[in-house]
Amino acid sequence: NESPPLSARGTAMDAAVDADLLGDDSTAETALLRAESGSSAGGTGPRGAWAWVTGTWLFITTDQRLLAFLSCVAWAVASNGLILVNKVIMSSDRFVFPMALSSLGMFASSVCSYAAVRALRLNAHALDMRMWVMRIFPVGFFMAIMFYFGNLCYLYISLSYIQMLKTATPIITMAALTLARLETPSLRLVCSVVLIAAGTAVTSVGEMHFNWWGFAYMLLSQVADAVRLVMTQVLLSTLNFHPIEGLMHLGPACTLCLWVGVLAVELQPMREAGALALMARSPLLYTASALM
Repeated sequence: NESPPLSARGTAMDAAVDADLLGDDSTAETALLRAESGSSAGGTGPRGAWAWVTGTWLFITTDQRLLAFLSCVAWAVASNGLILVNKVIMSSDRFVFPMALSSLGMFASSVCSYAAVRALRLNAHALDMRMWVMRIFPVGFFMAIMFYFGNLCYLYISLSYIQMLKTATPIITMAALTLARLETPSLRLVCSVVLIAAGTAVTSVGEMHFNWWGFAYMLLSQVADAVRLVMTQVLLSTLNFHPIEGLMHLGPACTLCLWVGVLAVELQPMREAGALALMARSPLLYTASALM
């Protein structure tokens, strides 16, 4: 069981960076499929990928293993907790403004990542306006689209069905990576994706509270997420960003897009509904949504 070449390790690192930037379930599932297929490792396959993972785990210290375990637990708690909190905010508290809700989290992420870069004394890249407009802003735009439609679907379909639909994200991601010529899917990967698609279709047929609008919004969120992943991979292949630094650059771009959407679409309805009063009534709930 020899280890995969450096190209496989680079691909694994790219997937890890993507997961760190936004912490969504779909990235982890896509990375798993890509690792199993061995498509980026020149055909090393699952045995080589597993040997690299287990070999790396054996040669790290106990403190590093504990840190890795605690990081995974923290990510799982925060990710699932955010889904539950946002569902409560939009369905129970009737804060029906998905762009405003998404902007809370991205603004908090931007501020926290900036503070972390300064506290950790990371060597942040200096980006000129052309680089920001051409490379950073498009990724932030698709992040905003992903968050907007991802939160909007909470108003139309159940939380359990949303989680089931999220399992289909690797299908769209694989298609986007293939169209961008960043991946050449193997037969194993295609079969795995077809199996996921079949399971998602069966779930949709059996859903008692199916809603076409909610399904369409979730699909749009997944497409935007796939495009965002492709653009992030291209970006990280040319700029050696630390994950926290990447969030420091991408967060403000996403927040800006969301704020423009709020001003154009949601500001007047928020005033009429007394949105600030809703937030003041449950400050801990909205703070949890922002910080998760």
